[in-house]
Amino acid sequence: MTDTRPDHLAEKIRRRRLGETAAEARSTLLPTLRDVQRELAELKVAIESAADKPLEVARLLGEAKAKGRMPTEIANALGVGRPWVAKRLGLLTAPAHVRVLIEFGKLAETDYYNHRAKVLDALDGETKTKESKSRRRRGARYVRQPKVSLNEPAARATVHLLAHMATILGLTPIDVDGATLRGLSSTLELRAPELWDALKDKL
Repeated sequence: MTDTRPDHLAEKIRRRRLGETAAEARSTLLPTLRDVQRELAELKVAIESAADKPLEVARLLGEAKAKGRMPTEIANALGVGRPWVAKRLGLLTAPAHVRVLIEFGKLAETDYYNHRAKVLDALDGETKTKESKSRRRRGARYVRQPKVSLNEPAARATVHLLAHMATILGLTPIDVDGATLRGLSSTLELRAPELWDALKDKL
């Protein structure tokens, strides 16, 4: 006759294994949470240190977002509202000439955040006025300047040189790793004139 009584020993072993599995899962999750908390704490310190460098703050926020941090999560860690984070992340997609003006203190970042359309219209009008005056002075028809094309290896190598120069000159660092070709192009357009001007001052 078959013994149908429950195997208490087997049941105890099964429950213990389930408990060990749950404990392992918790031990795997907890370091991850600690890592995120440490990462956000380091982000807060870095942003406080770069408070007077809007583009550096935007870059730091962009890096945190790229690592998977949500804007709300970042805002809570920094003790600010979500719009504060969103506005500064918007600097990463601002036109190159706007970023240059903000970087050199020629345009207040708050003006760009709060009156973006007006600022862009005004800058566009100034550019057209300057081009018109230049044409009149030359007495010649305006000719669009040709663009120089670089393949990705050449663009990446050039940006690496700019990054090295920025480090030597003590300017805002340039992050090259993982940049797309479009990102490399934007970096060249944004930072090359700045670095060349800074280098000329040293010559």
